[in-house]
Amino acid sequence: MAAESILNRKALRDYHILERYEAGIALKGSEVKSIRAGKANISDAFARIENGEAFLYNADIQPYERASHEIPAAKRVRKLLLHRQEIVKLYGETQVAGRALVILKLYWKFASRFSFDGKIILITGGSRGLGLALAREACAGRARVALLARDPNELARASDDLTRRGGEALPVECDLLEPAQIKQAVEKIVDHFGGLDVVINNAGIIEVGPLAHMKPADFEKAMALHFWAPYHIIGEAIPHFRRRGSGRIVNISSIGGKIAVPHMAPYTASKFCLVGFSDAIRAELARENIYVTTVTPGMMRTGSHGFAQFKGDRAAEYKRFTAASRLPFASISAKRAARKILAACAIGRPALVMPMSARLMITANALFPNLFGRIMKMANTSLPVPAGPGGDESRRGSEIR
Repeated sequence: MAAESILNRKALRDYHILERYEAGIALKGSEVKSIRAGKANISDAFARIENGEAFLYNADIQPYERASHEIPAAKRVRKLLLHRQEIVKLYGETQVAGRALVILKLYWKFASRFSFDGKIILITGGSRGLGLALAREACAGRARVALLARDPNELARASDDLTRRGGEALPVECDLLEPAQIKQAVEKIVDHFGGLDVVINNAGIIEVGPLAHMKPADFEKAMALHFWAPYHIIGEAIPHFRRRGSGRIVNISSIGGKIAVPHMAPYTASKFCLVGFSDAIRAELARENIYVTTVTPGMMRTGSHGFAQFKGDRAAEYKRFTAASRLPFASISAKRAARKILAACAIGRPALVMPMSARLMITANALFPNLFGRIMKMANTSLPVPAGPGGDESRRGSEIR
């Protein structure tokens, strides 16, 4: 096998090890050594670049190659690294001292990454569950956070929790179903902190039950919270990102946004919509240095079953949903999910799917859609059947226990 091919494979392996390290996953001893070696390669190659040694000889890079004599070498390197297309060219075409500059692929993580220190982060649904876990991790990184939620008591508790941990938090009472309140909330955050750097659209509602019990109002509410609320928040945030020259947007969808889940039709339909919107705006906003990350988590151990709404045979639906959310191999803790989400946000990662069980299901659905569709039909036969007219009434999980 060619030496360059071996180097490419090693760099790709190191790249994945770095991803795991940044997500807070413990590494093996051999993996730690590989990381150290990779960092040494990065330092060595960029020392060569800054000294003006072989860099652009065989690469057609525009527009910075043409103007390279007008700006400092270090600045030219930084600008080049901020463009994925150019990095791909360098990855395949440029060599330094006989060694392919595959490490530019690795260095992308460091070039596009920013520190959360001092950054202003808006988190919807930030008063509990995953939203609060994200706020805690962000405050640990010295970020300033604004929490959006409807319940003032939950907001106060969350804000006190963050303050006790040494964080700086602004609780903002806001009904995300009302665009006027979203506009006022963003204005309040900008007035208080002086700007906005990151938006995390996390708020959501889960409604479980047979389609026979779902009404148009259920679909409208799910769409309003999972699609229209992020749409309006992003619309309000973009002008502030432009003024600061950059921004980060994280849209937290669900495995239900990639795979149609029976007995969760309103939730699934609205999450599919969010995934499509998030993926569509990513390419358009990238040219303005605004990075969009679409997060697709599987089941999470956040206690969401207590806040979810149930219809039909509510006791049976609640029992099955709760059991699925507690499976250790099929779910992920809120703290670990929060770390992975912020790590993906920091490097401007386009998409994040977690845990592994969710990745496998999404891959299987993409590769074998007909087979997977039949499996889902079979799974539906084990779910509770529609109840009588009384099943149309929605009830919270905490009321069913």
